[in-house]
Amino acid sequence: MLRTWLCVMIANAAHALPSCTPALCLTTGINQTVSSFATCPANSLTTIKSAVDVTQCKCIAGFLGTVDSTASPTSCAICPAGYACANGSSMIACAVGEFCPVGSIASGPCPAGSFCTTSNVSLPCPTGSFCGEGATKPTACAPGAFCPAGSSNASTCLPGSFCNGSAPVTCPLNFFCGAGTTIPVPCPVPSVTWSTGATSYLSCQCPLGTFGRVTGPTTSSCADCPIGQFCPGVAVQCTC
Repeated sequence: MLRTWLCVMIANAAHALPSCTPALCLTTGINQTVSSFATCPANSLTTIKSAVDVTQCKCIAGFLGTVDSTASPTSCAICPAGYACANGSSMIACAVGEFCPVGSIASGPCPAGSFCTTSNVSLPCPTGSFCGEGATKPTACAPGAFCPAGSSNASTCLPGSFCNGSAPVTCPLNFFCGAGTTIPVPCPVPSVTWSTGATSYLSCQCPLGTFGRVTGPTTSSCADCPIGQFCPGVAVQCTC
């Protein structure tokens, strides 16, 4: 709790005290200046060095109200959600796209990875979308990118996988996937891959019992191994 001190003069001022501090706010005896100190009410303070009255206490930033002579503990209420209370005596409504939770001193943008439909609630960005700072609604992930929950931006699908908004999936056997792939591309017939995660058609090869090359993303020269020869796979030509 923030505390500041009030020096209250109870008797005559025959002996003036220096600027008030807790150490100096003492009863000095009968027929002399009598002083005592008290704290400002909760969530208030005074910037006056020699304050003598509780009404000189002001609500701190993030709270709102007026300290009156009753010095009620509830004089300074916490700033409500959706508003900013910079000086303790007034509040300003926050705009859509800004985020002002309870007790805000100043407005701020909706945090990255979330979106704010109102100024007092931030919602996590859903899977398949991204939310930059100050977002009022999610933005759908583009094809070939992925956006897990809470994303502040879209990530391009890496080579060897394909993406449809949520999470990357490893490219299956006999297909290849370049960067930003949304649908795996089949190897040219009859070529195959020997493992998952192929990144280009260069990973496609002629199958066992054939020979030749894959010559492009959709073409190959794979041919059956002739009688009297064998082709053990990855063969450019057959041998006896």
